[in-house]
Amino acid sequence: MRFNVAAMCSSDHRVAWCRSLAEQAVREKQTHTGYLEVLVNAETEERERNTIDRRIKEAYLPRVKTLDEFDYTQAPLVAAAMMRELADVVVAIRYSRIANIEWVLWH
Repeated sequence: MRFNVAAMCSSDHRVAWCRSLAEQAVREKQTHTGYLEVLVNAETEERERNTIDRRIKEAYLPRVKTLDEFDYTQAPLVAAAMMRELADVVVAIRYSRIANIEWVLWH
C-alpha cells in the first residue's frame, strides 16, 4: 500500500511541516521507520498541545488581573498601598530564594 504524504496532510501548514520533516530525515539519513517515528511523535505532541489549548478555552478561566486593575472600592478594608507593599515583599522573597539557590549551585 502506498501513501501520499501530501494527501494525508490536509492543510498547507501540514504539508510544509511534513516536507520539512522529510527533508530533515534525508539530511540525517534516517530510515523510513525513523522518519515515521519522528512524524508520529511530532503529531502526538501537536495534538496534546491542541487538546490542552482547547480545554483551557472551554474552561473559561478568568484572566489574570494586576493589582492596578483591582477595584479597591469593592473591598474598602483592603488598602492599595498595603497590597503593593505586600506584593513587593513577595517578589523580594522569591528573588532572594532564587539568588540563594544560585549561590548554592555555583559555590
